[in-house]
Amino acid sequence: KQYIVDNWELEPDKIMAIKLNKTFRAVKAQRELLGIYRRDMSSNTYSTLAKYLRGQNQKWKNESMKKCNYKCVLTNSKDFEIHHLYGVSNIIEDIFKENKDLYKENFSDYSDNELSLVLEKFLEMQGRYPLGECIDKNLHTLFHSLYGQYYNTPEQWHRFKDDYLKGIYKNID
Repeated sequence: KQYIVDNWELEPDKIMAIKLNKTFRAVKAQRELLGIYRRDMSSNTYSTLAKYLRGQNQKWKNESMKKCNYKCVLTNSKDFEIHHLYGVSNIIEDIFKENKDLYKENFSDYSDNELSLVLEKFLEMQGRYPLGECIDKNLHTLFHSLYGQYYNTPEQWHRFKDDYLKGIYKNID
């Protein structure tokens, strides 16, 4: 931890990972757990509300990765992404169904206070659903090519997972 604190501004995570004999993802996760971010966490660096909410979601990501033992739940690959079983778009839609007054047509129309309120509601609502599943990047792309990018459900994920384990996707590139 101290090495990361002392060197994060001088060395990329990949170099620190090599020196510490850790994976890139482990070093990045540890750095962010320490509250050290390489990106500007302010709202003016995001183009959409969904991107903003995803960018403020590190605790959930860390908990999801820990639950998956920092590897894909299907292949054990350490080159994974975290899949929301109940999609971000579903959560955002649910927030605005319950809080119509918070909806803005354009992300740039939100004040910092409004964004904080939306984020609070997002984190609360996201907590009603299971943590994410770590899934190999290529399989994550396959999942979304089959089920779409938006309005995904836990049922879709469980079907995909069962089908994958049965070998149904073996010959799909």
